[in-house]
Amino acid sequence: VTKLLGELYTNYYHNLYEKDLMQPMAKALNYLNYDYWNLGNHDFNYGPDMIHQYINDVNATLLTGNAYEHGSPMGCEYAIHHFDDSHAIALIGVVTQYIPVWEKAEHIQDNTFEDAFDYVKCTVEKIKATEDVQGICVVYHGGHELHLETNEPTELLTGENLASKMCNEIDGIDVLIAGHQHRSYAAFVNGVATVQPYENAKNLGVIEWDLDTNERTVELLMADQEVDEELLNLIGPEEQRAQDWLDKPLGRLKEGDLLIHDPIDARI
Repeated sequence: VTKLLGELYTNYYHNLYEKDLMQPMAKALNYLNYDYWNLGNHDFNYGPDMIHQYINDVNATLLTGNAYEHGSPMGCEYAIHHFDDSHAIALIGVVTQYIPVWEKAEHIQDNTFEDAFDYVKCTVEKIKATEDVQGICVVYHGGHELHLETNEPTELLTGENLASKMCNEIDGIDVLIAGHQHRSYAAFVNGVATVQPYENAKNLGVIEWDLDTNERTVELLMADQEVDEELLNLIGPEEQRAQDWLDKPLGRLKEGDLLIHDPIDARI
């Protein structure tokens, strides 16, 4: 199941041939009964019609506040989750503003993306001034651009990833959930509990948070449990149709082959 959820080709096939059906990831999120979700850069790969359908099909609250369409936010500004009468947290969702660097112009011609750091900073300040919550959690489709211990850059500082800047420079964040870099870590950065699981659901980030004491623990759990057959049956048929489509021959060589017989010749 973890492989099924992580692969882009099922979405590609869905957009080509089955876009009138419910998007397979929406089926999975609804089955898992998520309360909140956040957009990522790959959700924009198929154009506005598919992302609209995806957003409409998912039952959970969309957090993404810094992505706009025709000037209106695609998700909520922030969400307040009440556990009981005296315990609540605020959730802020943002996606990397680097999307226009990669995405086809026609897919995002009506979209704008606010700087994720600026959006989070402004929203944290607003929440602290107006809301009665015990903590603030940032859900960020982006990652840490600096080493978690030394604060040395681990990549070119293009603005694609800003999680370290958020943890180090925004006062009031208690938890930051990251995802984008295909890196895996669970740590504290400047007192902020932060976690990023690997790609393709290879592991799961878990944060336990005592809202009375603000004590937090953060860890990664390996995805080594038994397959949920009910979920597999829910999304498996479309995955199989995508695999069958991928296996169809596109053509045949009249002579020769495409095998690599000499790796040095291949490099040349």
